[in-house]
Amino acid sequence: RGGITLTGSTSDAGIDTNNNNLFDILRVNIEVDLLTGGNYQWSARLVDSNNTEINFAGDSKFLNTGINSIDLSFDGCKIGENGADGPYNVTGLLIFGVGKSLLANNVASTETYNFTAFECAAANHPPEALCQNVTVPTEPGLCTANASADAGSFDPAGDPITLDQSPPGPYPFGTTEVTLTVTDDKGASDSCTATVTVKDQEPPAVQAIVPDSGEALQDGVTFQATASDNCGVDEMYFYVREADGGSGGYEDLPGAYNGTSWEYNFDTNTPQTPDGYYVILAKAVDMNGNEGWSTPVPVSIRNWAVVELLPNTANNKAGRTMPVKFALRIAAAVDSEQPFVYNEELEIRIYDKSAPDTILQTSLYGDTSTDYRIDTAGELYITNFKTSKTPAEYVVEIWRMSKNFLVGSFTFETVK
Repeated sequence: RGGITLTGSTSDAGIDTNNNNLFDILRVNIEVDLLTGGNYQWSARLVDSNNTEINFAGDSKFLNTGINSIDLSFDGCKIGENGADGPYNVTGLLIFGVGKSLLANNVASTETYNFTAFECAAANHPPEALCQNVTVPTEPGLCTANASADAGSFDPAGDPITLDQSPPGPYPFGTTEVTLTVTDDKGASDSCTATVTVKDQEPPAVQAIVPDSGEALQDGVTFQATASDNCGVDEMYFYVREADGGSGGYEDLPGAYNGTSWEYNFDTNTPQTPDGYYVILAKAVDMNGNEGWSTPVPVSIRNWAVVELLPNTANNKAGRTMPVKFALRIAAAVDSEQPFVYNEELEIRIYDKSAPDTILQTSLYGDTSTDYRIDTAGELYITNFKTSKTPAEYVVEIWRMSKNFLVGSFTFETVK
């Protein structure tokens, strides 16, 4: 065998020389087997887990033939200043004497030490937890949201930190108190409290499903609409408005939920909604007061009746100028007395039934000298019409011009 052999047995201990509960020395004992006794010298380096050298130590003394222990006393202050926890490694061991020598690496690994147990170690300052109250909107389609109350928590020494917020998100609508705990890589921690407020700003999605677009309503209809919302729909209202979207019909008609949709039974037989064009809208209100509107649904209401009054002559001779008379009355379903409707904005259009694209005469009713008259005593609308010399069937259409709405029509014929 060689003159110097390592047995592989090692030990280590921290030594407090001044009784201040901090180690001044890290003493490492290494067992060697010598073939020849004599004076020997030895030295080695102490490195951390990153192979950074912490300290260099050495000693010398007379060693006997056989098994001996050599000690290396590493400076505890250097270990504290290095700031790295153990275990530490002893490497680069050089032993020489009586013409013999040994160089060996990684000869010993110490127990696990915290560097703060040694002299000169910088005190570990705990991290600082910084909190702030936060307000966030609900996430799309949800009545909850995630949020962090951290306001820039940090570690004074720049050590890595972890953040833990309790209770964890997502957070429900409303205000939740949270505790933020900040911990550094040495186990020191700090905490603070704050509030997370979740606000619902998402309006309901609304669709009007009854009536259909362009539908002509008569007598009554059950409005229907569906709605969905991230936090739940609370109320539904229906609106009957003028065709341009302005008010003038009915507002805030409360819907009732039937389990799948919202409904309102609407009676169109009312003077408040005279025949004409309208739009139906639905408005949903969610649990938090947000409002959502449906797309306007255009409809028409047709409840007025046109009563035809033919000219007085039994035979309408072709080629003559003849009076065209008619009465416009409220439908009996609206008002059983069927009162006469006086309207200065009516227009009649007369055309040959066989040529509907050619208007033969337009008559406006009103109160100027060029307007045709309304016989309020006889409750008649009267105009004169020059018929063709050829017998024909004529169509008379009555229009409400302010709404561009066809109230009704009737026909009459001429003979030779």
